[in-house]
Parts: sequence; structure tokens; C-alpha cells
Amino acid sequence: MTKARIILLGLLAALALSAVATATASAHEYFVEGKAITTNVAGTLASGTSVLSSTLLKEKIQIVSTLDTGTFTIGPSGTSTFSVTLSGLSLFKVNSEGHLELLSKCTVSPISFKGTDQLLESSSQWLDTFSGSAPPLLTEISITGSECALKKNKIAVDGTANAILPEVEVQNALHILEFTPGHTGSQSLTFGSEPATFESKESLVLNSGQTWGGSAAPSSAEFKLAEGHESGELKEEPTVNSPLVLEAEKEPTIECSKMKIKKGVVKNDSPEATIQSIHFESCVDKSEASCEVPTIATVELKDTLQPDGPKGDTDEKFAPKGGTGEEPEIASFTLKNKGSETCNETNELELAGDFISKQEDNEGSEDIHNLGIAVSPESKELKYGDQLRAAAFYINYAWGFTFAWFLF
Repeated sequence: MTKARIILLGLLAALALSAVATATASAHEYFVEGKAITTNVAGTLASGTSVLSSTLLKEKIQIVSTLDTGTFTIGPSGTSTFSVTLSGLSLFKVNSEGHLELLSKCTVSPISFKGTDQLLESSSQWLDTFSGSAPPLLTEISITGSECALKKNKIAVDGTANAILPEVEVQNALHILEFTPGHTGSQSLTFGSEPATFESKESLVLNSGQTWGGSAAPSSAEFKLAEGHESGELKEEPTVNSPLVLEAEKEPTIECSKMKIKKGVVKNDSPEATIQSIHFESCVDKSEASCEVPTIATVELKDTLQPDGPKGDTDEKFAPKGGTGEEPEIASFTLKNKGSETCNETNELELAGDFISKQEDNEGSEDIHNLGIAVSPESKELKYGDQLRAAAFYINYAWGFTFAWFLF
């Protein structure tokens, strides 16, 4: 084999619990493909028409841009940066009847500004609050023209502007940023010394093309059992629909058709469950028929529920309880001769590290919950064999428990 793989497929157990991620003291976060980001992720922005409205030399005016382009990054803790250029600019005067008059003799130079913004939640809507790189200055605008009655150089635009992010909690490839005057806390801008408003709809996409969004990230997660149950024990004999397969480069390929969970205990309102041992039984060596495979029993495992994603999703981290070092042992076993045949693999084989299981459909109280594990060799989370080579690990399963077993 050229690629190390550990595959455990089709594990179906019955365990009756509800795993709920609760948002307490939550922080605002950006998510890419459902995962909270830990480094800046770059994107591009563009819009059609943008309008800055204010007063200049006692005249009500509008500066209209027909093309906005720029870049942005989203970062950890709901922070982001932006760099925008407004071009295709025209200056209009608002007459006494409220109609726009183009001041064709006036030229507005392209407007560039950059700065930072922060994801916020206010009045049941998500906002990005923008400020310049040298607050309170956001940008400067120059209006020129020998025959322009409103020409003025370097008019300061100061303050902050909040943009609405509709549906930001939905992971989409494209998001719309709406600068709309009139919304609660939407803008605090001045143009020179005069109040100003800014209207625009910006289209935002990541350069990678990945889906993204933002929300309040749950800061804690805990198991929730049905009312009246303070704890519960995992059903000992789950149903295995497909054999469990364990393989890695230059290591025996092991296939097991049965499994048992020994004293798996879940406590209500706790983020942790404990499993005394998982036994993989009825195992065979698919790479060498002369070898007999014993029951593979794990050490005691700790199952920790942790928040993952913007919608109350969780994952579960399985690790040896009390394990030490960078590669704590999960299980070890030694192959034996099958009858009179000679097994060529006599070294002790070990599975070490930890792994994370994704849990789906976990926001409601259900008898069965689906989980799945996908660990790549590059992550080096799991290692297998007598040389402990980096392994991939894949599991898809559902589990629950029967409360009739529990008398606590």
C-alpha cells in the first residue's frame, strides 16, 4: 500500500442521548466550511452603485460610484480587514424638489480607503462595523474642475459605518454586505463637518470559493439526557453493519465484524463520557491467512463533547483517559499462529493518539445520533503498527442507549 489508512466503517450502536451545544459567553466568529477560522482568509468584494449623501458649501449633494472593487480578509474572533476603491464617480446636487442634477463640470477623484471591521450582533441582526486605518478618518475625497462651483480638496470623511449582513449565519459562497442608512446604529459619518450617509450593497466571496459565514460561536457543549435520567450507560452490543477495517502501510490489514462497549457512561449536563473499553471481536487478518487475530481491546477512553460551528454543532474527541505523551496508546495486540500455520507478523501492533468524531442531527433529543470520523494521515492524529506510522481514520456510525438498563 502507498497510503496509510485506518478505516472503521458502518459502526451502528444504540445509545439514547441528546448532545446539545449551548452558547454561553459566546464570541462572534467567522466560519469557513462550517469551521471557526484561526487565521485570516482572503476574499474580494465588488458592487454596482454606491452613494455618499451629505452637504457641501450649503448644497445638498450625492457622490455616486458605479464601480466598487476591493479586497478583504476575515479573521479570528469576528475581525476582518478591508481595502476598497470607488471609481466611476459623479457629483450630483439635490435641488429644492429633491431631484438630482448632474454637476458635469465637477470631477471626483477615485476614492480609496482601508481599515478594520468587527462582526457584531444588534437588535436581532448581524452587523459589520467599519472604521478607517487612522480613526476617526475613514477616507478623503477631492472634487476638482476649473468651472466647478463645489470644488474642494481633501474633504475628510470621518467616523464609522455599520453594514448589515443578511443571512450571514448561513454558510454560503456569496454574502451581501448592505450599507443602509436608518438601521439601528447603522452609521456615524461626517463629510467635512456635515453629517453624511453611505448606501451600498457589496458582494463578498472568498478567493478559495469556499462557503463561509459568521455567528456567535458556542463556547460550551454538554450531553443532555431525557428527563429524569442523571446518567446512562451505552448499550454493550451495538449492531455492526459493515466490518471494521484497520490498515496502514506495511502493516497487517485487520477486519473485525463485531464490537462491544464496556461500561460506557454518560452523565447529564456534562461535556464528558467515559468508556472503560471498546472490544473489537471476530477479527481476521486479511493480508495473511496464517495469522489469528485476538480481540482488540482499547484502554479506558474519555469522550469529550465540544462545540464546533455556528449552529450548535458539536464534535466528540476520543482520547485515552489518563494517557501521557504525544502518542498515548489506544490499543495494542499481537497476532498468533493459526493452528499449525506460521504467522510471519509477531511484533506487537499498537494504535495510538486520539481522534475526533463529527456529530450530526444533535440539536434535538433523539434516541439515535449520527457520527463520522475523517482523520487524514497529514494530521498525524492517529498512528498504527509496530512502527506507529501516520494513519487515516474513517468512521461513520450512529449510536444511542436504552434507559431501561440504568438504575442510578
